[in-house]
Amino acid sequence: MIIFSPTISGSINLSGSIAFADGTTQTTAFVGSATSASYAATASSANSFNIRNGLSLTGSVSNAVTELSIASSTASVDLSTSNFFQKALTAPTYIANPTNAKPGSTYTFQFDSGSLISNWGSDYYFAAGTNPTLSVGQDIVTFVSFVSASSVKLYGTGLANFS
Repeated sequence: MIIFSPTISGSINLSGSIAFADGTTQTTAFVGSATSASYAATASSANSFNIRNGLSLTGSVSNAVTELSIASSTASVDLSTSNFFQKALTAPTYIANPTNAKPGSTYTFQFDSGSLISNWGSDYYFAAGTNPTLSVGQDIVTFVSFVSASSVKLYGTGLANFS
């Protein structure tokens, strides 16, 4: 465990890597602006860095937009790669059950021609058990957002017909 108590005025960008006793490393451990606080940080894997006791950032937080990959009319979804996914659909597509969901996380999918989603895997849940009616037509955008309450189930809602 690493414990640090920084006092920061302005912004901070720490880059490089931190090596932990369990053999894992973490790169870009902390980026942003913060005020005085104490943080206890641990690494649970090479791709995870946890800060307890709060973190205050000034400005926006964003992450990479991940393009869904499709093979044999099935979209694979690895939630460890991003919280935002997109795909311009050109043929009927099944959205497979996701892997690597984190409880307490939100995930958003953006589809062009969302009406081409043929079905969702059994780990996606929608209000009243009914899949959302998604956009019909080329260049009409649909968003489907999910909340993860477990490492398996995603509870979602759709927003359609943005053009």
